[in-house]
Amino acid sequence: MFVLKQVADVKDDIEITIPGEKDASTITATWRLHTVTETRATLDKQREGGLTDDELVKQDLLALDGVQDEKGEPVKLTDDLVDQLLDMPYVRPKLVQSWLKAQNGRAEHAAKN
Repeated sequence: MFVLKQVADVKDDIEITIPGEKDASTITATWRLHTVTETRATLDKQREGGLTDDELVKQDLLALDGVQDEKGEPVKLTDDLVDQLLDMPYVRPKLVQSWLKAQNGRAEHAAKN
């Protein structure tokens, strides 16, 4: 039976291939989930130049799992980390696409609240 309820956030696995490496890596993004109406308004605002991809990602990225530093230590989600990831040409489009996927109901699974 379908239970009518609001879901606050969703997780999406993002596969990233680092140039020069043979195997892809996976990070898991947790995104704030918006209603369809809110998503349309956000996309309209972005089309009008009132919201950049960077702002879009920063406002809705709640967690990012699977990111390590070169020593293998987990890296916490910070604005600096997001800036660094958005500056990488092989990561940036994956993050933005993941946001779109989450808002359009195609993320892998809903996060448990």
